[in-house]
Amino acid sequence: LYVSPGPEILSLDDPYDPVQNLPYRLHDALLFEGKYYNPWGPAPALLLMPVRLFTDRPIHDNVLTYLFCLGIVLSSLWLLLQVHRRLYADRSLTVLSCGVLCLGLSYPMTWLLARAAVYEASIAAGQCFFMLGIGCLFRAFSAAPIRVGWVTAGGAALAACLASRISLLPAVGTIVLLSCWHVVRYASRMRIGLLLGLT
Repeated sequence: LYVSPGPEILSLDDPYDPVQNLPYRLHDALLFEGKYYNPWGPAPALLLMPVRLFTDRPIHDNVLTYLFCLGIVLSSLWLLLQVHRRLYADRSLTVLSCGVLCLGLSYPMTWLLARAAVYEASIAAGQCFFMLGIGCLFRAFSAAPIRVGWVTAGGAALAACLASRISLLPAVGTIVLLSCWHVVRYASRMRIGLLLGLT
């Protein structure tokens, strides 16, 4: 960041101690080797770059937060529709509709929209890309053969998720490991089928 840490915080015995640095620290900034760094990922800002080519009007974080929250609801709906179609096709869509309604009106979503700033835009972007990535991967693995295009789209969405919010690394890592396991299992089945002359 352009803001430099003051000499008061740098002269502390332990500048990372939250009790000692409370009067001097910059809220939500990371102090490392005498400089402040932004903890939010660059993905939301990178998405705005093409938009800036067409307009000089600033697009504020409240607009980004709204669009990403809408993306969370839509990508979650898409994933739930896929799960319903694949696993519960004989059941009514009523429960699914109620679930999506609850998702859109739940406490975290309304809280993000009520106080939309750079922090909330980053959280909403990470969650939006995470749900989109899971939806793409579910689509890729829901039929044989595995659809490489959907795997690529899912990987790109999960990369954008990490570029929005690095704290989602454990969740993204779990999804990546499960996806790799599914690919290896699928490849093993195909090899066994070829050996037995079944495919």
